[in-house]
Amino acid sequence: MFTVLGATGTVGGQLAASLLGDGHRVRAVGRSASRLDTLARLGAEPAVADATDVPALTDAMRGSSAVFVMQPADATAVDHMASQRSMTDAIVGALRDSGVSRVVVLSSVGAEIPSGTGFLAGLHVMEQGLASLPDVDMLTLRAGWFYDNARAYLPLIQHAGLVADSLDPDVAVPMVATRDIAAAAREALTGESWGGGHPIREILGPVDLDQATVTRVLGRALGLPEMEYVRLSDDDMIATLVAEAGFSPDVARHHVGMTRAINDGRVAARHTGVPVITGPTTIDDYAATLAEALLSPDKR
Repeated sequence: MFTVLGATGTVGGQLAASLLGDGHRVRAVGRSASRLDTLARLGAEPAVADATDVPALTDAMRGSSAVFVMQPADATAVDHMASQRSMTDAIVGALRDSGVSRVVVLSSVGAEIPSGTGFLAGLHVMEQGLASLPDVDMLTLRAGWFYDNARAYLPLIQHAGLVADSLDPDVAVPMVATRDIAAAAREALTGESWGGGHPIREILGPVDLDQATVTRVLGRALGLPEMEYVRLSDDDMIATLVAEAGFSPDVARHHVGMTRAINDGRVAARHTGVPVITGPTTIDDYAATLAEALLSPDKR
């Protein structure tokens, strides 16, 4: 039995479906029973649990040969870091109480930095908390920026024909497809690709990419070859996230804190001594898949 936290999310959902497709028993954990229905129909055992509910998480993890752990960001949290610490404490407590001895963790490039990195500082808290479990073998996958973050741009693409964020347009960012992260997590959970201890791997795409290039590739795939990337000011990005995406002001500030750290070069990949798993999916591959899904006849 494998337990997958965040099973209704982008990475967790693909991981759970892949494990089920390989014939493994899967306990899929999420906050919404209705959103777990798809995996339940594929054969998963659904487990409804909030990321701060220690007893529910413990029950979901108990009896598992290995657990996939990730820490979602609550976009509405009044205090983002307090929310992240609360989730870390609950996950650590549940792992300890459940007796699980093998864990795969989804983190991020930049999580090694204690502060000043926006969202990524919350993942540093998570990594430090999980490292306090001495009797648990734990592989941490530090992923690059998700190609799939492009989906957040779709309403703006559809209404204004452009992409906008607070990343500088010419800064190369470590990126990766979530399907490649899910594949690496599946191999780690089921195989013998790592032994004991608390090793760290980076999971990255073939090349780092800047936003101007990503926008150009997405535009070609979506039939919008003139689509441009607009670099919003940090203040405008915060205001947009609050007004249009429902973020709390504090969470919006953490997004900008993350992009500022990337723009300044403080968040980087390929650190000495940290092995890299290179996902095969290119941004062109991802853009073609996204366009096919969006432009198929049943989506029109």
